[in-house]
Amino acid sequence: MLELVGAILVIFGLLLIFLGLIDRNVRKKFETFEIEKKDKENEKKTDVKAGGVVIVGPIPIVFGDSKYAFYTLLLATVLMLVLIGFFFLSF
Repeated sequence: MLELVGAILVIFGLLLIFLGLIDRNVRKKFETFEIEKKDKENEKKTDVKAGGVVIVGPIPIVFGDSKYAFYTLLLATVLMLVLIGFFFLSF
């Protein structure tokens, strides 16, 4: 029974992602060129800085070009140590 619920939730999640992509593309097609042009003229150019982490097994892979990459490295390291601790405490 739980396998069926899990499969339904996965399919529902994929459906939501698919519908979100379609909705975004449909909205973009119906916008007029003039509105997009005015928005781009009024838009301020900002520099975006970000960082992220991908955890492959017990190894965090950190990417980014700012202090946020360092913060994600610290957070990933702490989380991995906590998870390894829980793993050994479960025996």
